[in-house]
Order: sequence, then C-alpha cells, then structure tokens
Amino acid sequence: MDDYALLSILFAPFMGAIALIFVSNRHMMLVRGIAAGSALVSLLVSVYVFYAYNVITSVLGTLFAEPRDGMWRLTRSVLDGSPDPRLLVGVVSSSIATVVIGRYVWIRRGFWRRWELDRGDRIVMLFMLVLLANAGISFAYTKDVIMSPAGYFYAAAFFVACRHYVDSLTLESLGTRARRLAPGIGMAVMLVLSMTWTIRAVGLHAGLTQTAYKVRQQWAYFDAYIERNYQPVPPRVQALKTHLQNDAVIVHPGSLEMREELTTLFEMD
Repeated sequence: MDDYALLSILFAPFMGAIALIFVSNRHMMLVRGIAAGSALVSLLVSVYVFYAYNVITSVLGTLFAEPRDGMWRLTRSVLDGSPDPRLLVGVVSSSIATVVIGRYVWIRRGFWRRWELDRGDRIVMLFMLVLLANAGISFAYTKDVIMSPAGYFYAAAFFVACRHYVDSLTLESLGTRARRLAPGIGMAVMLVLSMTWTIRAVGLHAGLTQTAYKVRQQWAYFDAYIERNYQPVPPRVQALKTHLQNDAVIVHPGSLEMREELTTLFEMD
C-alpha cells in the first residue's frame, strides 16, 4: 500500500501533464480541472502517508523503542558504523518484552475467542486498546511523551505476560526435551530483561539529575534576562525571583555534573 502511495505522489502530476497534452487549450475549465485534480491527488496521498507514518512510528516506538520521536536514531547510528549503546539497550529490552507479551497473546488466543477472560487477559487487552487509541491521537505529531499513557499500560501488560512465562517453565505438560531446555532459556531471557531494564531505570534517574544540574545553571543568566525584559523590574517579580533562586541554589543546591564516561549506557536526553 505504501509503495502505491509513493507512486501516486510521484506520478499523479506526471499523468496529469500527459493528459493535458491531448486537451485543447480552448477547453480552459477542463485544463484547470485536470491540473488541479492531479495536484490534489498528490496532496491527499502525501497527507495520508504523513499521518500513517506518525501513527505507525508511535506504535513501533512504544513496542520496540525504535524509532524515537519519529526518528530512526539507532538505525542511523548503525548505518553510520557506530551503533549507539544507549539506544541498543532500549531496543533490546523493549523488543524482548514485546515478544513476551506477544507470546502471551498467542497462547491465550483461544480463551479470547471464547471471551473467557481472566484479570491478566483484561489488562493485556486494555493495553492493546490504549496503544491504538494513543497512537491514533498522534496522527498529526509524533513524540515519545505523547505515548506515555500507552507506556504505563505496556508495563502492566508486560508484568502479566512475564509472570505467565515464568509460571509456564514449571508446567508438567512440557515435553522431556522442552522441560530440559525451558529453564535455561527462561533464565537467559530473565537475565537479559533484568539487566537492560535496570540500566534504563538507572538512566532515568541519571537523566533527571543531569537536567536538574542544567536548569540550576540557568540561574546564572536570569538576572540579565529579567533586567532585559522588565524595565523597571516590578517588586512582585523581583520577590518571586529571589525566592525561587534562593530555593534552587542555596536551600537545595544541585549535585555536580555526571562524568560522561559514567553515562555511556544511559539515555540522558
């Protein structure tokens, strides 16, 4: 479908130009109609592709952490020959978690068809509905923060699916060979998930610390800013500035900036 859409964008004006060759310039309304129609087709398909891209990338970003804010950052870094380890950690952790959720949905599909839903099924189904709705409202503009509601339910759905996966490793219904391999595979999956999500969780706090440090630095330039934009400075504004500056710089001073070598695996922006 996307291939046909791109072809329509490229060739609609071209086909319109060919059609105009066979139309006499005495039929001005027909000439204008063909020209406007071909341009309108190209415009409408372009809008469709733009909105579809926003919705699809919002879903993919939630499930696989790539793209981020509509941009394929990890893919670009790989093509440049220097994969970003911070983005790689995010993609690995989210991809495995999504596979675990997909496994749960596949195993429970029979119960879903018969509408025999337990509490875990409802949570996973609610996540899927919120994901689609959240991506739908991102049609005009895509950004990770817009998908935050779906992210909350993603965590809940992953908890349900992960618990089901761990419980299934001890089921007696597993065959002899599967019973021998399942614990090792399950341990490896849980180990990778634990490590990557722990790195992301620590990176979240590291990013907040870095942001707090940068925000406190801005107080060094605030006096010049307020004098430049307020002539003279109203007493109420001056009092508010003094209170906030004292609170941020003296009462709650920020920590030192984190060294770059300590944040190699953390997404700080």
